[in-house]
Amino acid sequence: MEYGLSSEIKQQHGIMDNTLSTNVLGIYLPAQGISERDDYEDPQNDEVPIQPNPDPQNVDRNIVLADYSGFLYSALSNRLPIWPDFTCCCSEHDDHPCYVLGSDCPLLACRPYECPDYRAFGIISVGAHGIIHRATDTRRNEVVAIKVTKEYHGSETGDAHMRWELWKRSFAAREVAMLDVCDHPHIVRPRDIVESPDGKLGLVIDYFPGGDLQKYLRTYGSLSEFEARYTFTQLLSAVTHLQDRHMVHHDIKPENILIDLDGNVVLSDFGVAHIFDESYVPALPICGTIVYAEPELVVRKTRYSPFKWDIWSLGIILFFLLTGRTPYIGYKGFPGHHAHIMDVCTFVASASVDYPRLIPWGPRNLMEKMLEVDSEMRAGCSQLWEHSWIKGTL
Repeated sequence: MEYGLSSEIKQQHGIMDNTLSTNVLGIYLPAQGISERDDYEDPQNDEVPIQPNPDPQNVDRNIVLADYSGFLYSALSNRLPIWPDFTCCCSEHDDHPCYVLGSDCPLLACRPYECPDYRAFGIISVGAHGIIHRATDTRRNEVVAIKVTKEYHGSETGDAHMRWELWKRSFAAREVAMLDVCDHPHIVRPRDIVESPDGKLGLVIDYFPGGDLQKYLRTYGSLSEFEARYTFTQLLSAVTHLQDRHMVHHDIKPENILIDLDGNVVLSDFGVAHIFDESYVPALPICGTIVYAEPELVVRKTRYSPFKWDIWSLGIILFFLLTGRTPYIGYKGFPGHHAHIMDVCTFVASASVDYPRLIPWGPRNLMEKMLEVDSEMRAGCSQLWEHSWIKGTL
């Protein structure tokens, strides 16, 4: 099938080819002049043979990715579960475990999402900004996921409601515009934009039966060093692709990293992503998740280095892959949950990372370069690709 949005959908929602629409992001950044990367084979071409690397001292990133493929298929995908749909905790909804049918449910979910050409039949997850439904594309008979912005449960009159409706649509449009610029095997692809009869916008993406990285590691524990390197290298390739297009994700965390049935990871949720001109030093945004955000967010510096934000998040992710937890052991949702959020802020601000002995020297040295508190001294993507642990020579 053809991935990405059709020109009709782009025109309908104000997304122009090769550009980011000014009415979506408030900026205009032509694609011309931004470096294009040609490191990856067509992910739909299954017949491209994987050649072993004859010289481990001369490794480029596409060979690094290719050398690891196949191993993780047997190491991870054979134990990937098919995660159950999100279920309602209200006793009166026992007859409808996949959907919340009552308006009084504390989960604020609503009736099944209805739109042309798709039939929703389950809720995968409920996040801060939206509800992700599992659905069938009735035209192709394929299972997909539809991310729908949460409903507004306040008054439906007045300026506040209007501001919410405008924000909701701009938030969804921003994510679609960001994703449409990207074409990478480890970045989620938009398939369609849909709208329900009551005006709720939905972003259609591929369905990932493997769930997200958070669920996986909480179920099976930390990865081996080889598995962690394979997974981390895929994420680094995605972030490199973004930075080549002057993009910053701003919210890289395990919940936003999806896993397919082959054990490959895909970066998702671009709702707070931004595009920056390298000559512009922006004010620090308030976004992301505190435990994966760089220290500048906590100490509230007036300016920050946007392209180093995602590098810090990758460092925390690598720690998480190897240990099954974050460096801030008391953070909600992880083992040892006992610390207040202000304690986590204190840890983040101090950039105090206690590396367990189980972490080998290679990935620890790489993490130290990514978790450098001074963003000017923090390693960039090009430096990470040159690290001996990434190349597999360590």
